[in-house]
Amino acid sequence: MADLFDKNGCLTNEALRLLVEEALPEESRLEAAEHLSFCDSCLERYTEVMCGVPLLQPLEPVYPTVWKKIKDRTRVIFLHKFTSVAVAAGMAMVFWVGGVFTPEQDNMGTNLLDFMEEGTYRISSAANQISDNVNDAFNKLFYSFNLRGEYNNEKK
Repeated sequence: MADLFDKNGCLTNEALRLLVEEALPEESRLEAAEHLSFCDSCLERYTEVMCGVPLLQPLEPVYPTVWKKIKDRTRVIFLHKFTSVAVAAGMAMVFWVGGVFTPEQDNMGTNLLDFMEEGTYRISSAANQISDNVNDAFNKLFYSFNLRGEYNNEKK
């Protein structure tokens, strides 16, 4: 019986043929099946032997465009999160320096909790509005480019 594997550790053409014809002993068949479970090149060759024709190849490789799209989307998500954090930190500094966080009572005699609640509401609504505006601006910018890196508003 011929060896199942060549010097590189892949299945030989004879082993693939015997596997397709179901002529291998049980132990050898299990070894070949295990090898096919993790070796893509042998699995491709096995499929070609079973079908009798080579597998079709895509016209353009898909890997680079998919990987670029994943990277671009990751950058957009990171930029949105970074922008939100930067805006919140900047606003906190402005409010801190501006005295929004200092507990003062106004002339009408409102207590400290009412003052803090009102200030918190104003700060959070302003922060949400600024964050939404910045995110919308970046979304318009990033989505104006298509997957091939061309700007959608470019004159052809």
